[in-house]
Amino acid sequence: MTSAVVSAAVMYPPLRRIRLDPGLALPIMVTASVVAVLALGAAAVVRPAARRTDAAIIATIVAVAMVAAIGYRAVVGTSAGTSFSEAQLRLWFALAVAQVVLLVIIAVRSPRTRRADEVRR
Repeated sequence: MTSAVVSAAVMYPPLRRIRLDPGLALPIMVTASVVAVLALGAAAVVRPAARRTDAAIIATIVAVAMVAAIGYRAVVGTSAGTSFSEAQLRLWFALAVAQVVLLVIIAVRSPRTRRADEVRR
């Protein structure tokens, strides 16, 4: 989930006096996005712990942050403090949507697994 947060953070508007070098921003975005998709995909497939709802809570928070970043970049595009091209932004959108889908799967599966285990007992 950390990689998903980093992937989203690269696309948020730049903070005061904090800017990434254009040559550094793209590798960070691509690496974080790919790692997030792979890790979240594995987490979505693995059966979550029965008594843990922490994964659902954290996945929901990260999904909201990702949706905010997607919405922001959908509105402002490549303007507003980013050095990414349109093609790079489209790549990030595809990876970000995949991350949100996987986060939603994790958020939905965790409580359901816990409830199913409670019913079995």
